[in-house]
Amino acid sequence: MSSLFDFYKKIWPIEMHKNLEPLMRNVACYHFPEDLYKVKIKDLDKKNTIVIYKEKNKSIVNFLVNGFEHIVCSEREDFSQELLVTALMVNKPRSFANDPSVYFFNDFKPDTSPIPRTDNNLTIALRSTSQKDEAFELLKQFWRQKASMEALEDVCLQIADELFTNCFFNAPTDGNGLKPFKEAPREANVTLPNHLKPRLFTCFTSQKVIIGCEDPFGSMVREPIMYRLESLYTEAMTAPREHTSGSGLGFKFLIDNSANFYVFSDKGKKTFFACGLMLKGLKANQLANKNIHFVV
Repeated sequence: MSSLFDFYKKIWPIEMHKNLEPLMRNVACYHFPEDLYKVKIKDLDKKNTIVIYKEKNKSIVNFLVNGFEHIVCSEREDFSQELLVTALMVNKPRSFANDPSVYFFNDFKPDTSPIPRTDNNLTIALRSTSQKDEAFELLKQFWRQKASMEALEDVCLQIADELFTNCFFNAPTDGNGLKPFKEAPREANVTLPNHLKPRLFTCFTSQKVIIGCEDPFGSMVREPIMYRLESLYTEAMTAPREHTSGSGLGFKFLIDNSANFYVFSDKGKKTFFACGLMLKGLKANQLANKNIHFVV
């Protein structure tokens, strides 16, 4: 199979090739459906292979379930950007997680102060579930700077709610690797130690709004999530259901309502989520060909 560099190097100016080749040379391309009958999926190194597809297809999530970590649509305007993100996540995953702004947030610059803010980005350091109302009010104020956010505010708040709930109830682990708050009522007050502060972040690029969260636990396990997603998407093809809380449903909601979906989890250190929504309205994101990155 062709490497990402060999197949797509013409997208970038020649003067960039020297820097791009080391990142892209060991990333393979699996083109769907063109390679469906040419290449056996079981023979691929799935961690180092990017699935590239053209037309929207409900089976795309099956590639996640089958072990692939990067699924990108070649017909999206951000195609070249997503190829760079993929190359970085394959070759330098921790570098990507430490400063993703360089690669796809454009103007987003993380800050260490409790509530850094500029006109185009906002980061909120969290410690307790009691901060939820204040944090969400800050998010709303920030988003209302853009008239195009009016149609997206509700879904962005729902995304923020999923991420907030995950970082306080599902992500925390104790010294024995157990999750002390996983079964706690969602209205319970959970306060984390000072040195274990999650953060919500959001920013605008020229075409998207990004909403994400980072927690300091790195407790995600891939297999149960993939099993649940496979079940949910199989059900959705025959009997669509409303979004409600429950294992796996939150992930499906994030994917279904985002144009871009990123997960990076470094065991015991951090888990990073980001959802990118195009500033074209709710339906445009729900109908969009998805770019998905899911690295655990």
